[in-house]
Order: sequence, then C-alpha cells, then structure tokens
Amino acid sequence: MARVVRRIQQVSTLLLAVMLPAIGRAQGTGKVRGAIYDSLSNRPLRGATVFISGSTKLGISNDLGEFFVDSVPVGKQSVSYSTPLLDSLGLSGMISSVQVVANTEATLTLGVPSFATLWRTLCPRTLVSRTDSGIVYGGISNAQTDTRLRGARAVFSWVAMETNGKSLAMNRPVQVVRSDSLGNYVACGLPTDITVTAEVDAGPMTSNAIDFVLYPIRIAHRDFLVSTELVPAAATLTRSTSRMGAPTLAPSVRLRGTASVRGTVRDGNGVPQGNTFITAPSADTTTRTDVDGKYVLAGLPAGTQILRARKLGYGPQTVQVDLRPGQVTESNITLPAATVLAKVDVKAERASNVARKGFEERKKVGGGYFLTDRDIENRPDMVSVLQGLPSLRIQRRNMSTSITIERGPSVCVPSVYLDGRPSTVDELTLIRPEEVYGVEVYTHAAEIPAQFLGINQCGSLVIWTKNAK
Repeated sequence: MARVVRRIQQVSTLLLAVMLPAIGRAQGTGKVRGAIYDSLSNRPLRGATVFISGSTKLGISNDLGEFFVDSVPVGKQSVSYSTPLLDSLGLSGMISSVQVVANTEATLTLGVPSFATLWRTLCPRTLVSRTDSGIVYGGISNAQTDTRLRGARAVFSWVAMETNGKSLAMNRPVQVVRSDSLGNYVACGLPTDITVTAEVDAGPMTSNAIDFVLYPIRIAHRDFLVSTELVPAAATLTRSTSRMGAPTLAPSVRLRGTASVRGTVRDGNGVPQGNTFITAPSADTTTRTDVDGKYVLAGLPAGTQILRARKLGYGPQTVQVDLRPGQVTESNITLPAATVLAKVDVKAERASNVARKGFEERKKVGGGYFLTDRDIENRPDMVSVLQGLPSLRIQRRNMSTSITIERGPSVCVPSVYLDGRPSTVDELTLIRPEEVYGVEVYTHAAEIPAQFLGINQCGSLVIWTKNAK
C-alpha cells in the first residue's frame, strides 16, 4: 500500500511540473492605466511612483497625473503610490485594489485625501476648520531608548499682532497637546500663514525648538525625539519665561552629548558645495564643509533639533534632524538657489539700503547699545568688538566662545542675529570687523524690537554686515 501511495505522489508531481507552465501561459498578464489627483494641492499628482503587487515594474505619473504599468499578473492586485512629499507627511503606502484580466487594460483612479477629509479624521468634532487652520501630527519618542512616550507635552506657539484701533500689540498664543497611549499627538487649528514654533517635553526630557510654516498644504508630519541632553545641566533662573511657560534656564556651558551628524551639501543640480557654514544652534556649534561639500558635527546632544546651512550666493536652508546618543545620523542638505541676475542686483542694493535704514532708525530711537563701522574699524576680531559693552560677559574656552548677559546674580543667553536671521556665536566669531556695518545689543526684554525677540527674551545681539540684504 505504501508503495502505491508513493507512486501516486510521483505521478502527481510529474503532472504538475508539466502543467504549471501551461497554466501560467493561460493566465497571462494585463495592463493598468490610471491617474492620481492630489486633493491637498488641488491638482494632478506629478512624479508619483506607482507600485503594483506581483509586478516588478513601476509606473511614474506624468504632469497630468497619469500612469501606466504593463505586464501585471491577472487577478486582484494591490496598488500603492508615493512621492517625497507624501512620505514626509506620512501619507505614502495608501493601498487601493484593481482587478486585472489577461490581455486587457484595467483603469484606476487614485487620490490623495483632501484637507477636509484629514481634518474630520484627525481633529475633534467640536473644532471647526477655517481657511487659515492647519494640522500637525506625529509621534514622540525617547531618544535614548526609541520607545514612544505617553503623556508627553507638545507646545506650539506663534507671534500674533493685535490692534484695538489705536495701538498695535504683539503677543504669543500657545497651544498645548499631549501624546496618547501610543505616543502619538495631533495639533489642530494652527495658523498656516506665519511661522509656528514647536517644542516637546516629557518630564526631565525635552526637544529643541523647531520652526515651520504650514502654507500651502496646511498639514505637516513631525516626529520628535526628546532627551535629557537638551536640558542645561548647569543653569540659573532668569526673570524671563520660555515658550513652555516656565522660567528660562540659562546654561553656563554649551550643551554637549555623544550624538553626531554628517552629510553632504549640494545645490539644486546636485553639485557638492564646499565652504558652506553648517550650524547646530542647540550646541552653539558651527563648522564648514570641505571641498567635496562634506561636513561632520560631533559631540551634540541627542534629540530633535535643527541644522542651518548658509553659503554666499545661495539661500539659507534649515533642516530637522533626529539625533540619538552614540550614533551618527546622515543628513544631506540641498541649498536653494539665490537670484543673481543683474536686474535683481538693483533690488538687492535697495534691500541693503532698507536694512541700513532700519538700523539707523533704531539707533535714533535708542533703547539698546549701538556700534557703527567707524566704532569698530580698528578692532582685531568680533570678540574685541563686543568686549566692554554693558552687561555682556564673554568667555573663551577651548577654542570656543560663549556670550551671556548678566542681570544681578543671574545670567542668561541672548539670541544672536546675523543680517536679520537667527545665527550663533560661533558664526559670529568667523566674521571680520571690517565686514560689519553695525552692531545692536539689547540686554532687556522690554527694549528688544519685535523682529529680534528670541526664544527666551533674555536679550538680543544683532550684527549687520555690509552685504546685508
């Protein structure tokens, strides 16, 4: 009996080996043609990569959002698509299905969910969406352990100008949300036309402040890593308050850790860009890229923070990085092109005049300390320029420089601006005095102009170069 069973199994195996190729030929393949519409941007989705299960071929959508995939196995197949933008929003991987028939072309229409759909899905029913309402969502994790954190606090703030008909006042509205049991958070109703600042804390851990604008698609996905390394170890309380609503801590030393970040800086054509300044504001550290556009920043605190890239002739670039202790994170940066046409040079000169006019007007009004190019023309470096100014305390340690403002028994760290944009002390010390047109120093929150009001409102140090635009 056993011998008969074995013989039957051998014959069955032989028959299957002969029949399977014929079955495959009978099944054949089909084609899939379709289009993708992006309801967030209200236009066809261009450049999307379309994946179909069971097929090794891909489809790429054209300017009209149309795609085509050949040689697709027959039967019910799963279809997904992605773009860099959808990946950044966490919306890639959405799956649809299509029935493929041999030697036939199947059609399929795909779409990115609209803002209204996402609002109904993510936001409380009691919250009404307006045309200027945005959404930010994501997860919050411990940088050391990579575990999601329940009950972590995400704080979003922005600058709002209000008027009562007679005067204009500035305030900073704040929205606070907490992560759920899975470590996820959603913030709805944020403004879309101005810069929003986000910070996250979970007990003794925190993230760096991250700035972003929700225009034009009104939604963003932001994950955060928090760590104790972003909290100053040695600090004293100041009179001001941070965006978190708690007394500001002013570090007596720079924040340090064991995380590193490296990468390559390129322009929009993929050409490596040497001599680019890369700054990590959390550690007040700046480096330059080498001739191949490569950079490395080591000894950084773990957690979510930002890097800033700046090179003459290009627009500045800011990127978010998520750093983990003892690990090297890759972050490649693309510099946006700057307009250098002769026709625009005239406008740049006018813009430069506007920057100088603003400096001169603030100097006339007073409220801070001001130095012109004549005051500093014989100084050897920027440290010597700032030494001696009231309330400023400058220290040099191990080839680095720190600047603090003394207020009686306590000290705090001022915000630094270069040509109107946020900068660092490291970048400041790389400038030669002969390149500087003017210096503004504000040591009290009440006297700081609105455009230079930093995170902790401790004070502000503003440098204008002769190339300011």
